[in-house]
Amino acid sequence: MLPIQVGTTVEFPNRDPFRHHVYSFSASKTFELKLYDSSEAEKVTFDKEGAIPLGCNIHDNMLAYIYVVGTPHFELSSDEGLSVIENLPAGDYTVEAWHPNARASDPIKSDVNIPASGISELNLTLDLKRSRRQRDPGAFDEDQY
Repeated sequence: MLPIQVGTTVEFPNRDPFRHHVYSFSASKTFELKLYDSSEAEKVTFDKEGAIPLGCNIHDNMLAYIYVVGTPHFELSSDEGLSVIENLPAGDYTVEAWHPNARASDPIKSDVNIPASGISELNLTLDLKRSRRQRDPGAFDEDQY
């Protein structure tokens, strides 16, 4: 998962001994980086907001996401879902949260006021789909019970 601002150019290096064919058919950015190896580093500039799923035609298990935002104020949350955006001027803002496994495809939104002290807290909850990853033998599956 890589959050970026509109206009950012992302480099797609290949550090594997295998060739890759990276693509996205997203409405926000459609592109293909056809079979390239470790001697090359392809680049793509993202000029429209939105979620961009990435895949590899050669390796079906490879999946990544780029989320393009129109503001310089953004942050990737920790594994625990925590995030801090520092140095925001006082004022009213709309906070958006997005996750590739959220049940809703659009980000959830909430308004927040940043007072002159610069400290405010907001709790957002995303309803996530059940993971489709193959589980280890004997793993507990909450949906079984």
